[in-house]
Amino acid sequence: MARRHSNTLAAAVLAVLWEGPTHPYAVQRTLREQGLDRSIKISRGTVYLLFGQLTKDGHVAAVATGRTANRPTHTVFTLTEPGRAQLLDWAKELLSVPSTEHGAFPTGLRLLPVLPPAEAATLLRARCAALAAEISTVRAAPSHPLVDEYRRAQLELEQDFVDRLIARIEHQPADSGRRHTRTAAARGRSHQLEES
Repeated sequence: MARRHSNTLAAAVLAVLWEGPTHPYAVQRTLREQGLDRSIKISRGTVYLLFGQLTKDGHVAAVATGRTANRPTHTVFTLTEPGRAQLLDWAKELLSVPSTEHGAFPTGLRLLPVLPPAEAATLLRARCAALAAEISTVRAAPSHPLVDEYRRAQLELEQDFVDRLIARIEHQPADSGRRHTRTAAARGRSHQLEES
């Protein structure tokens, strides 16, 4: 049975592969271009080690190798069916459950396109309910005035953002999320071709 990774980098890597087959260096570059390096640590060595573990666990599979001029040989990977299932599980968890893990919610936002809009809105509503419960807990059991005020402000800001995001999802045309995904996938394939 495949081991369940608990880090946000693994989820982000699978999301890039959901857009189409590519190699680890292109995945790392895509994550940096998307700004995820501001919320999760992305290093070349970590990404390559993670690909090894994801391959071992059956979440990704090598589909080709190539070499360009003076560059080292690279392996192109694709997402497997167990990898797709894991990606969907992570998307649901990262979007619906507030976490103190650094970078968890930004990674969850990166995974939005893998879910149907109605399901994404439902998961985000669950997150709003959990945030409201946390706000109530902070109000009901104060510990330190400034710390409580800071935590409540963080939670209320996130709750406001999620409410606005739900409204955007519910009022977007049915194919706009998929259109973004197709554009991103095409960009990923062009990166793959540039590197091949």
